[in-house]
Amino acid sequence: MKFENFSQEWGANLNKLAGILNELNSYSKDKLDLLAFEFITADELDKVQKEWLAYLESLNNDIDVQFFKPHWVPIAKGSIDFFVDLSDKFSLFEAHFFTGLNWYKTFYVQNLTVITTALEFRLGTLDMFRLMSTDQNQKILEEYIESLGL
Repeated sequence: MKFENFSQEWGANLNKLAGILNELNSYSKDKLDLLAFEFITADELDKVQKEWLAYLESLNNDIDVQFFKPHWVPIAKGSIDFFVDLSDKFSLFEAHFFTGLNWYKTFYVQNLTVITTALEFRLGTLDMFRLMSTDQNQKILEEYIESLGL
């Protein structure tokens, strides 16, 4: 998929993601030590997504082709293991492979703005992890975020 075609379908969400990345990158790194990676910047977003789309075009293994999607955005500096899905509420997940079996996802949050909301309320790392790891809290936060129009 060419970036121009991608932008027509997913450009609005990519722009929203850029805003979320700007906010996330405005926090000190120690606030985000819960995560195993450093977020890319909004300035890197288009370049990273163009590289991702080119990578997808190069895939020739059916398991890979069926699993990976163009609306996923690699969000970690120097890695294509962590993604945000533009087709839903910006879920953040990690892709894993069981040798000889298949790919699977480990979700961190169903909505990336949960992290920014937790930081906004100045929650510590342990509290943030507890907040993100329960379905009930996830639902409450998503409803709150939706009410804010984010």
